[in-house]
Amino acid sequence: MEMPQEEVNALLQPLLARIIPLYQNNQLEKTDENFWAARAALTFGRPGVIDRGIFSVYFFNLLHLTTGQAIFQDAGVPHAYLEGQNVEIMASSDNVLRGGLTTKHIDTVELLKHTRCEATHPKIIKPAKGKSVQSYKAPVKDFTLNSYQLNKGEAITLDIATAEIFLLMQGKVTLQSKKIKVALAKPNITAAAFAGATVTIKALEDAWLFKAAAR
Repeated sequence: MEMPQEEVNALLQPLLARIIPLYQNNQLEKTDENFWAARAALTFGRPGVIDRGIFSVYFFNLLHLTTGQAIFQDAGVPHAYLEGQNVEIMASSDNVLRGGLTTKHIDTVELLKHTRCEATHPKIIKPAKGKSVQSYKAPVKDFTLNSYQLNKGEAITLDIATAEIFLLMQGKVTLQSKKIKVALAKPNITAAAFAGATVTIKALEDAWLFKAAAR
């Protein structure tokens, strides 16, 4: 990961010469690391610069999460999102470090200072289900994450204990307290509520809403 670019190119070029034609001819499955390495090379490569993040594809665990599933990433464990949409919640941090597979700023040296180089066995988190609510139990004291799946016309009332953030993933809802009423009319819209408030959420159509809160 810290090699001069010329050495990175020399090591990866024979690999890419073999797997990119397979990728382009639809001969690789998504369960194969070569699929993602080839896609990364075509997505992030520049003339004379092969993305060194391709190395990491081969020592990461390759996971496929289905709708509603989650995974916890502890500090010091690198990760990469390869495809799809996800909801991410993290503790307060100013050290998001990147080593490749991105168009954003890369700082490989600093990333490696904070990386735990040890075997990891990922555990997929399946939410604990209640009436209309699913709770994701992360092994930390920093935050909680719940999701609510509501049918059209259904309403729930929540007592807000901390500063809490709502993210709408599907449908339309209204959030109403004594002082204000807010409509979330399309996916990926957020709203906030603060400690001491009581908020009633009503689904204007079938809806899926996430709530993040400090613990």
